[in-house]
Parts: sequence; structure tokens; C-alpha cells
Amino acid sequence: RLVVNGQLKVIKASYKTYKFWNLEAPLSYKNKHLKIDPLKFDLYDGKFKASTHIDFNKKDPLTQIETSLQGFNLEKFFASQKSKLSEKLTGTLEANLKLSLSGLAGEKIKRTIAGNGKAMVKKGYFKVFNLSEALAGIPVLSKIAPGFNISDDFEFLQSTLISKDQKLITPDILLKGQNHLLKCQGTFGFATAMDGSLDYKGSYYLSRTEDLRKQIPFTVGGTVSKPQASVDAGRLLQNSVTDIFEQILTPKGKTPPPEEEDPSATGQTPAPQDDTEPNSGNLIEDILGGGQEGTNP
Repeated sequence: RLVVNGQLKVIKASYKTYKFWNLEAPLSYKNKHLKIDPLKFDLYDGKFKASTHIDFNKKDPLTQIETSLQGFNLEKFFASQKSKLSEKLTGTLEANLKLSLSGLAGEKIKRTIAGNGKAMVKKGYFKVFNLSEALAGIPVLSKIAPGFNISDDFEFLQSTLISKDQKLITPDILLKGQNHLLKCQGTFGFATAMDGSLDYKGSYYLSRTEDLRKQIPFTVGGTVSKPQASVDAGRLLQNSVTDIFEQILTPKGKTPPPEEEDPSATGQTPAPQDDTEPNSGNLIEDILGGGQEGTNP
């Protein structure tokens, strides 16, 4: 029966296409259970830390991981993997995840990996959906939102992450840019290498807040290399027209009536009193007679 306790330190290493540095791994092995806690190393400007347990009693070893990642440079990582995402998503990633997987080979791991967590990316650009191109194709955008600058840059992007069945489920993506907001939900399928499938729907706001008057619903399908974005420009136009009518029909602030002179002081006969109610200031109510009480003949 093998029992092992030790400490592993590696200055620089690589595994397939992945490179990492300054690895430290205190490990123990007993009863076909391997525990590495904490496993720490640096990669792509970031720091990885995990508590890892591997059960070798099963035909396909079962791995349980609780991990955190700080300062991970997405652009460098995707470029090193020759992924199409390198030109579509950049920024600094922070994440906390709980994962389980079976096997030791890449394909087996990809098929069985499951877990959940949260992630945030700071200061980057997001071109995965090709929304900028779709928005630029809206003919009335410059008239509805004059001066609006379409941009892929963001201050932060965050979401809950759920991994199962070779899909990454993101139920609550929130992206805040300098002058826009994006909220959506959907799935990223990674069954086909790094060029995964996209299935998303959400709303793009021409403002930093959820202003329904500046909301543009959208859907995205296709793949990372060929995303197919569709925007509902009709909703934006409808909301804008509704906003214009509301401004027209909303009563303006009433100004106080001028002070009347004392008729006795001028010797004039006072004018007869007008008992009718003043106009409401709302065009529709004035036309329909709303707000005025009927009188019996």
C-alpha cells in the first residue's frame, strides 16, 4: 500500500499548449486518493490557486477542484492557444469556480467537466457577438440617438457560470461600457474545440442604465468565428416614438394667473365670472372633455 507526502516545486513548465510558472504543490497520497492543497502557480499574468482531490479508485479517476483565478490576461491566453477568441475578447479575468471531471485525457475531461461559479472581466473589449456591426446597420440610429458612439470597450463584464454537457451556461451576463449597457443570457457550446456555438438573447441599451426608451433587443447564434447577430430596431423606434408622444401629451407646468386689479379703484364694472374649468393642458383630455363635470340642463 503506497503512502506519499511531499512538496512539489517547479520554476517553469508546460502541458500541451499551456505554460505556467512558479508551481507549488504540497501533496499527499493514500488509499488511491491524491490531495493537492493548495496547488498554486502563475500563468498569463495571473495567479491560480486550487484545492484538488483526485480519486483513483474509479476506472476514470474523478477530480474535484475548488479554484480561484486572479489577474488572468485573456488576450495572451487565447493568442497562445491560437483561438479565434483572441481578437474578440480581452481584459483581466477574475473567477471562482467549483468543478468536477472524470479521466485524465483532454477529450474525456471536456465531455465530463461540470461545475459552477462566478467570473468578472475588467477593462477590455467584447466582440464575440459582432453587435457593433449589427447596430451600425440600423438606419435611424443616428437620428434616434444622435452622437451615440458605438463601442466594444467595457469597464467590466460579469456573469454566473454553469458548466455541463459541454456547454458553458451564462444566465446573467452584465456588461457596462462607457456609454452603453448590455444584459443577456445564453450558452456557449465547446464540443468543437475553441470555436464554440453561440445561443444568446438579451438587450443592448444606448445608455449606462436600463432605460427602456433606449433598449434594443437582440439574439445571437452561429459560432465564435461566424456569429450571427440580429437586432430588433423596431423596438427602439417604437420606444422612441412613444417617448415623443408622451412629451407632447404631458401637461406643461401651469403659470400663476396675473393679479386682477380692484374694480372699485378704477370705477370699472367687474367682468362676469367664468365658471368653466380651465383646460387640463393635456390635448387628449381637452378634446374628450376629460376632467370636466357634466351639468344638467
